[in-house]
Amino acid sequence: MTTQPSSLYSAAWRRARGLAGAILLLSLACDKDSTGPTPVPLATKSVVTVSRDTLVSGTLADIVLESRDKQGARVWAGGHTVVFAASGGGSAGTLGPVTDHNNGRYTAPFTAGSIGTPLTFGATVDQATVTGALPILTVAHGVSAALSYVQLSSDSITIDDGLQATLHVLDSLGVPRTSGGETVRFQVGAAAGTGTGTMDSTVDHGDGSYTAQFTSTAAGSPVAIGATLNGVAVGGPY
Repeated sequence: MTTQPSSLYSAAWRRARGLAGAILLLSLACDKDSTGPTPVPLATKSVVTVSRDTLVSGTLADIVLESRDKQGARVWAGGHTVVFAASGGGSAGTLGPVTDHNNGRYTAPFTAGSIGTPLTFGATVDQATVTGALPILTVAHGVSAALSYVQLSSDSITIDDGLQATLHVLDSLGVPRTSGGETVRFQVGAAAGTGTGTMDSTVDHGDGSYTAQFTSTAAGSPVAIGATLNGVAVGGPY
Protein backbone atom coordinates (compact mmCIF):
# COMPACT_ATOMS: atom_id res chain seq x y z
CA MET A 1 0.00 0.00 0.00
CA THR A 2 2.87 2.39 0.64
CA THR A 3 4.70 1.76 -2.65
CA GLN A 4 1.89 2.61 -5.07
CA PRO A 5 1.74 6.39 -4.43
CA SER A 6 5.51 6.52 -4.66
CA SER A 7 5.46 4.75 -8.04
CA LEU A 8 2.69 7.00 -9.38
CA TYR A 9 4.61 10.10 -8.23
CA SER A 10 7.81 8.86 -9.86
CA ALA A 11 6.06 8.20 -13.17
CA ALA A 12 4.40 11.62 -13.12
CA TRP A 13 7.74 13.29 -12.41
CA ARG A 14 9.40 11.50 -15.34
CA ARG A 15 6.59 12.63 -17.65
CA ALA A 16 6.93 16.24 -16.42
CA ARG A 17 10.67 16.21 -16.93
CA GLY A 18 10.24 14.81 -20.43
CA LEU A 19 7.70 17.50 -21.30
CA ALA A 20 9.97 20.25 -19.93
CA GLY A 21 12.87 18.87 -21.99
CA ALA A 22 10.73 18.90 -25.13
CA ILE A 23 9.67 22.51 -24.47
CA LEU A 24 13.30 23.53 -23.89
CA LEU A 25 14.46 21.88 -27.13
CA LEU A 26 11.65 23.58 -29.06
CA SER A 27 12.59 26.94 -27.55
CA LEU A 28 16.24 26.54 -28.52
CA ALA A 29 15.28 25.54 -32.06
CA CYS A 30 13.03 28.61 -32.42
CA ASP A 31 15.78 30.91 -31.12
CA LYS A 32 18.25 29.51 -33.63
CA ASP A 33 15.86 30.00 -36.52
CA SER A 34 14.92 33.56 -35.42
CA THR A 35 18.42 34.94 -36.04
CA GLY A 36 18.07 34.50 -39.79
CA PRO A 37 20.79 35.17 -42.38
CA THR A 38 23.16 38.15 -42.15
CA PRO A 39 21.69 41.13 -44.07
CA VAL A 40 23.35 41.82 -47.42
CA PRO A 41 24.57 45.39 -48.11
CA LEU A 42 22.90 47.15 -51.01
CA ALA A 43 24.97 49.68 -52.98
CA THR A 44 21.94 51.85 -53.72
CA LYS A 45 21.30 52.26 -49.97
CA SER A 46 24.90 52.44 -48.71
CA VAL A 47 26.41 55.85 -47.87
CA VAL A 48 29.79 57.45 -48.64
CA THR A 49 31.14 60.31 -46.48
CA VAL A 50 34.45 62.12 -45.91
CA SER A 51 35.88 63.04 -42.49
CA ARG A 52 36.94 66.49 -43.77
CA ASP A 53 35.78 68.35 -46.86
CA THR A 54 38.79 70.68 -47.14
CA LEU A 55 42.44 69.66 -46.92
CA VAL A 56 45.79 71.38 -47.18
CA SER A 57 48.44 69.60 -49.24
CA GLY A 58 50.02 66.79 -47.23
CA THR A 59 47.14 66.35 -44.79
CA LEU A 60 44.74 63.41 -44.52
CA ALA A 61 41.03 62.66 -44.56
CA ASP A 62 39.17 59.37 -44.24
CA ILE A 63 36.86 58.28 -47.04
CA VAL A 64 34.12 56.21 -45.37
CA LEU A 65 31.49 53.77 -46.61
CA GLU A 66 28.69 52.70 -44.29
CA SER A 67 26.97 49.63 -45.73
CA ARG A 68 23.19 49.44 -45.47
CA ASP A 69 20.62 46.83 -46.41
CA LYS A 70 17.55 47.18 -48.63
CA GLN A 71 15.60 48.79 -45.77
CA GLY A 72 18.38 51.35 -45.27
CA ALA A 73 19.47 49.82 -41.94
CA ARG A 74 23.15 49.58 -41.01
CA VAL A 75 24.72 46.20 -41.83
CA TRP A 76 26.84 45.28 -38.82
CA ALA A 77 29.13 42.82 -40.59
CA GLY A 78 32.10 43.03 -42.94
CA GLY A 79 33.54 40.73 -45.55
CA HIS A 80 32.54 42.59 -48.71
CA THR A 81 34.73 44.13 -51.41
CA VAL A 82 34.68 47.94 -51.31
CA VAL A 83 36.58 50.15 -53.74
CA PHE A 84 36.75 53.96 -53.45
CA ALA A 85 37.45 56.34 -56.34
CA ALA A 86 37.74 60.09 -56.90
CA SER A 87 36.40 61.82 -59.99
CA GLY A 88 36.12 65.31 -61.48
CA GLY A 89 37.77 68.42 -60.10
CA GLY A 90 41.34 69.61 -60.33
CA SER A 91 42.47 68.69 -56.81
CA ALA A 92 44.86 65.75 -56.58
CA GLY A 93 45.95 63.26 -53.97
CA THR A 94 46.51 59.60 -53.14
CA LEU A 95 44.01 57.03 -51.90
CA GLY A 96 45.35 54.42 -49.50
CA PRO A 97 44.18 50.83 -49.00
CA VAL A 98 40.67 50.05 -47.80
CA THR A 99 40.21 48.83 -44.22
CA ASP A 100 37.28 46.56 -43.39
CA HIS A 101 36.31 47.28 -39.77
CA ASN A 102 34.06 44.18 -39.68
CA ASN A 103 31.08 46.27 -38.54
CA GLY A 104 29.68 47.42 -41.88
CA ARG A 105 32.14 50.32 -42.04
CA TYR A 106 34.97 50.58 -44.59
CA THR A 107 37.55 53.36 -44.72
CA ALA A 108 40.48 54.50 -46.84
CA PRO A 109 42.87 57.41 -46.16
CA PHE A 110 43.17 60.16 -48.76
CA THR A 111 46.38 62.21 -48.71
CA ALA A 112 45.98 65.63 -50.28
CA GLY A 113 48.35 66.54 -53.09
CA SER A 114 48.05 69.53 -55.39
CA ILE A 115 45.52 72.33 -54.98
CA GLY A 116 42.48 72.44 -57.25
CA THR A 117 38.72 72.33 -57.60
CA PRO A 118 36.61 69.84 -55.60
CA LEU A 119 36.84 66.09 -56.08
CA THR A 120 33.80 63.80 -55.82
CA PHE A 121 34.29 60.52 -53.95
CA GLY A 122 32.29 57.43 -54.84
CA ALA A 123 32.50 53.72 -54.10
CA THR A 124 31.47 50.27 -55.23
CA VAL A 125 30.29 47.43 -52.99
CA ASP A 126 30.97 44.02 -54.52
CA GLN A 127 31.31 45.80 -57.90
CA ALA A 128 27.90 47.53 -57.55
CA THR A 129 28.06 51.35 -57.66
CA VAL A 130 26.86 53.48 -54.74
CA THR A 131 24.22 55.74 -56.29
CA GLY A 132 23.25 58.06 -53.43
CA ALA A 133 24.50 61.60 -52.80
CA LEU A 134 28.30 61.64 -52.93
CA PRO A 135 30.64 63.86 -50.87
CA ILE A 136 33.12 66.36 -52.26
CA LEU A 137 36.59 67.24 -51.01
CA THR A 138 38.82 70.16 -51.97
CA VAL A 139 42.58 70.51 -51.67
CA ALA A 140 43.00 74.20 -50.83
CA HIS A 141 45.56 76.75 -49.73
CA GLY A 142 46.30 76.77 -46.01
CA VAL A 143 44.44 79.12 -43.71
CA SER A 144 46.11 82.42 -42.87
CA ALA A 145 45.98 83.95 -39.39
CA ALA A 146 47.41 87.18 -40.85
CA LEU A 147 44.55 87.58 -43.34
CA SER A 148 41.74 86.22 -41.17
CA TYR A 149 39.92 88.77 -39.02
CA VAL A 150 37.73 89.20 -35.93
CA GLN A 151 34.43 91.09 -36.05
CA LEU A 152 32.41 92.23 -33.01
CA SER A 153 28.63 92.60 -32.97
CA SER A 154 28.94 95.80 -30.91
CA ASP A 155 31.69 98.14 -29.73
CA SER A 156 29.94 99.22 -26.53
CA ILE A 157 27.97 97.19 -23.98
CA THR A 158 26.69 97.66 -20.42
CA ILE A 159 27.35 95.49 -17.36
CA ASP A 160 25.82 91.99 -17.71
CA ASP A 161 25.22 92.68 -21.39
CA GLY A 162 26.95 90.67 -24.08
CA LEU A 163 28.34 90.77 -27.59
CA GLN A 164 29.32 88.19 -30.15
CA ALA A 165 32.86 87.90 -31.46
CA THR A 166 33.20 86.28 -34.89
CA LEU A 167 36.36 85.04 -36.55
CA HIS A 168 36.22 84.91 -40.36
CA VAL A 169 38.88 82.52 -41.66
CA LEU A 170 40.65 83.29 -44.96
CA ASP A 171 43.24 81.23 -46.77
CA SER A 172 46.69 82.38 -47.86
CA LEU A 173 45.22 83.96 -51.02
CA GLY A 174 42.63 85.90 -49.04
CA VAL A 175 39.78 83.60 -50.13
CA PRO A 176 37.17 82.95 -47.40
CA ARG A 177 37.26 79.37 -46.12
CA THR A 178 33.90 77.62 -46.45
CA SER A 179 34.52 74.72 -44.07
CA GLY A 180 35.34 74.30 -40.39
CA GLY A 181 37.71 72.11 -38.42
CA GLU A 182 40.31 74.70 -37.37
CA THR A 183 41.34 75.29 -33.75
CA VAL A 184 40.09 78.74 -32.72
CA ARG A 185 40.33 80.41 -29.33
CA PHE A 186 38.98 83.86 -28.48
CA GLN A 187 40.62 85.89 -25.73
CA VAL A 188 40.78 89.28 -24.07
CA GLY A 189 44.04 90.94 -25.16
CA ALA A 190 46.96 91.15 -22.75
CA ALA A 191 46.98 94.95 -23.10
CA ALA A 192 43.26 95.21 -22.36
CA GLY A 193 41.62 98.05 -20.48
CA THR A 194 40.09 97.94 -17.03
CA GLY A 195 36.71 96.53 -18.09
CA THR A 196 36.21 92.85 -17.31
CA GLY A 197 34.05 90.05 -18.64
CA THR A 198 33.83 86.37 -19.47
CA MET A 199 34.33 84.65 -22.83
CA ASP A 200 32.26 81.57 -23.65
CA SER A 201 33.56 78.57 -25.55
CA THR A 202 34.05 78.76 -29.32
CA VAL A 203 31.39 77.54 -31.74
CA ASP A 204 32.53 76.16 -35.11
CA HIS A 205 29.77 76.83 -37.65
CA GLY A 206 31.38 74.63 -40.30
CA ASP A 207 31.40 77.42 -42.90
CA GLY A 208 34.67 79.18 -42.14
CA SER A 209 33.24 81.28 -39.30
CA TYR A 210 33.70 80.81 -35.55
CA THR A 211 31.91 82.66 -32.77
CA ALA A 212 32.05 83.15 -29.01
CA GLN A 213 29.94 85.22 -26.62
CA PHE A 214 31.58 87.88 -24.40
CA THR A 215 29.61 89.02 -21.32
CA SER A 216 30.60 92.15 -19.42
CA THR A 217 30.95 91.82 -15.63
CA ALA A 218 32.43 95.24 -14.66
CA ALA A 219 32.66 98.67 -16.28
CA GLY A 220 35.99 100.19 -17.19
CA SER A 221 38.13 101.36 -20.08
CA PRO A 222 37.82 99.47 -23.40
CA VAL A 223 38.99 95.87 -23.58
CA ALA A 224 40.52 94.30 -26.68
CA ILE A 225 39.12 91.00 -27.94
CA GLY A 226 41.23 88.89 -30.27
CA ALA A 227 41.61 85.28 -31.37
CA THR A 228 44.15 82.65 -32.27
CA LEU A 229 43.86 80.41 -35.32
CA ASN A 230 45.64 77.08 -34.89
CA GLY A 231 47.73 78.68 -32.17
CA VAL A 232 48.70 81.79 -34.19
CA ALA A 233 47.38 85.25 -33.27
CA VAL A 234 44.89 86.67 -35.74
CA GLY A 235 46.08 90.09 -36.84
CA GLY A 236 46.22 91.40 -33.30
CA PRO A 237 43.32 92.01 -30.88
CA TYR A 238 40.29 94.14 -31.85
